[in-house]
Amino acid sequence: MATINIPESLTNCIADSQVEVISWSADSRELVLRITKEIGSEIGNLRLIGVGYVHLPPRFELVGIAAFDGPFHDYPHLELNTGEFAFAFQGSDNWVHLVIAESVNYVILK
Repeated sequence: MATINIPESLTNCIADSQVEVISWSADSRELVLRITKEIGSEIGNLRLIGVGYVHLPPRFELVGIAAFDGPFHDYPHLELNTGEFAFAFQGSDNWVHLVIAESVNYVILK
């Protein structure tokens, strides 16, 4: 079973954050999301690398994020290739938005 760590700096005070798609390139397979945290007034960029699938709105309010290396209750039939992870973004509307990628990094801008 493969594992991936979501940066603690990202998950710290993540509830009620705003997520906005900043850039997406199918050619380079990179997705950049701007995370604006209400708690702590932090702004950062979440970069997902090796993206194979994107299912999220251009802007939404985030409750939490988790990573899986296989099917999970919201996507029980999910099939991942070797080295891929499912990043589940729980929206405040109770929808689970999904990105399949190989890795992530998070950079605090301010």
